[in-house]
Amino acid sequence: SNPIKPQVYITDFKVITTDSTYSIPYSDKKVELPWNQNTIELAYVALNYTNSSKNKYKYQLKGYDPNWVVSNTLRKAKYTQLNPGEYSFQITAANNDGVWNTTGDQVLIKILPPYWRTWWFYTIIGLFIIFIIWSIHKYKLKKALEVEHIKLRIANDLHDDIGSGLSGIALTSDVIEQQLDNGDVNPQLINRITKKARHR
Repeated sequence: SNPIKPQVYITDFKVITTDSTYSIPYSDKKVELPWNQNTIELAYVALNYTNSSKNKYKYQLKGYDPNWVVSNTLRKAKYTQLNPGEYSFQITAANNDGVWNTTGDQVLIKILPPYWRTWWFYTIIGLFIIFIIWSIHKYKLKKALEVEHIKLRIANDLHDDIGSGLSGIALTSDVIEQQLDNGDVNPQLINRITKKARHR
């Protein structure tokens, strides 16, 4: 029997894009990838050389796989189009007699979101929308004030114009009243009152 737990290592971390496939270093057990490089392939191995064809593997990408995936002799795991977020890839292995090394190996993976899905982009968009709303409100308020100023100016002009006309009519009426007392009324004064009233 073979009671020795096999050491397990992740041996390669590849990023697969539409143009190429390349390996990246992960010596600190952490990998950070942009949103458009979210298809990955990991290779792993168990260091058990006693009938190694019977080595077994289980892996899980926490944050993606709901359960452990039994891999038996296949020593690769591939994930395509991962969503932005944080993941932890864990691998365990058993030797030819089914003795498992449950500690295994792991690597932390972070897929960064695109800039239009980041908090600072949402903040900029929110501030921009607030600025637009504030600008529209300020413009409408300015136009309303301009209209009110025009109305006030017209009202003042009308008041002054009508007031002066009424003053003229009143003065002419006083003159006619005096002439009535004297018994001599000038018809032109009556015509002047009529013209002023119709003009207003």
